Amino acid sequence: LLEESREKLNTEKLEREAQSQKYSEELQEMKANLASLRDERDVVIAEKNSVEAILNNCRQSLKEMEDHLSSAEGHIARLKTEKEAAVAASGQSLIKIQKCMEELRSNESRVLELETQKTELEKISMEK
Repeated sequence: LLEESREKLNTEKLEREAQSQKYSEELQEMKANLASLRDERDVVIAEKNSVEAILNNCRQSLKEMEDHLSSAEGHIARLKTEKEAAVAASGQSLIKIQKCMEELRSNESRVLELETQKTELEKISMEK
């Protein structure tokens, strides 16, 4: 009976040791999986941080482009205003030039009249 009990205890001990070994191996495997998952998590976090940095750079570049665009739009508006003023001034200058040309023609006509009158007066003067 004692021998049977010893064998039974020895068998149970061996079964517990085998079960303990199995649990220990599973635990080691789980620890390895956990370490691998942590490594993957760290890679994902690093990639996320890299993407966020790129996104922030893109946002900054976009802001700078919007500022440049706004400045360019202001410059274009000023140029349009200057162009409109120049067109208006050139229109007024053209009107003045046309008036001067009309006055010049009128003066040329008057000069011709006066020269004709002078010639007639000289003829009359010579006849006398």
